[in-house]
Amino acid sequence: MTNGGEIIMKKKILFGMGTCMLALGIAGAASAAGSWSGETTLDLPGDGSSVYGASKGVPYKQKVSGDTKAAFYGIAKTSSLSSTGRVVNSSKTDRSSTMVVAPGYKSSASTTASNGYSYNVRLNADTWQVGTDSVRFKWSPDNP
Repeated sequence: MTNGGEIIMKKKILFGMGTCMLALGIAGAASAAGSWSGETTLDLPGDGSSVYGASKGVPYKQKVSGDTKAAFYGIAKTSSLSSTGRVVNSSKTDRSSTMVVAPGYKSSASTTASNGYSYNVRLNADTWQVGTDSVRFKWSPDNP
């Protein structure tokens, strides 16, 4: 190969490496913004009762961003009455304001959750709810 050919080849290699690094940087930025948990279902007994997710097997989720909002996304529920949720720490202390958990609705609220720590959820049934309400949702201590 001539010097001109070698220079072109080196430019192509550098361009390819730069493109890969840019793609990895974009993917890293997207994941740093937080992500939703997997779909979770909790059964809420009526009369305004609370259910802590960790006591029902909901995995803890680490906060990965400095975002000051947490979020819930409702997927389905068996009661027409409202349910609410909060992000909590391992001591069951609230780390977010109350958010509505309703099918097809994303709700976000302020959070005092700290980056790098793991959190869970607490759901509350409506005070007028009679019987068990099965609520399916996703959540995040960040705001994806």
